[in-house]
Amino acid sequence: MEFTKEQLIEHITAKAARIKPDTQVNNSLRIEALMNKRALEIVLASLTVPDDIPPYVLDAMSDMCDAGFDAQGIWDLCRKSILPPEPCPRCGTVSDRPDGAHYCHSRG
Repeated sequence: MEFTKEQLIEHITAKAARIKPDTQVNNSLRIEALMNKRALEIVLASLTVPDDIPPYVLDAMSDMCDAGFDAQGIWDLCRKSILPPEPCPRCGTVSDRPDGAHYCHSRG
């Protein structure tokens, strides 16, 4: 079953809102609740990252570089590094390499 990005965002937002670490009496349960909440926040951040580079990030990158650079290309690489990998459209293999490369089609 496939879920849309919007469905996942709605689900995770609701789940994160229900986690109340401060209401836990036991310290180990409080720590677990804090970790679960933080993990959901990270997932939510990866689902809601914008497709295009935000202007303030572009400005900061420009300030750090003396020469030209491909800001959108850098942004796309950053997004790919935090989003789950997509399966190969030909065979369905999900590569564990950062560039998504795999060798399922190397044999004739």
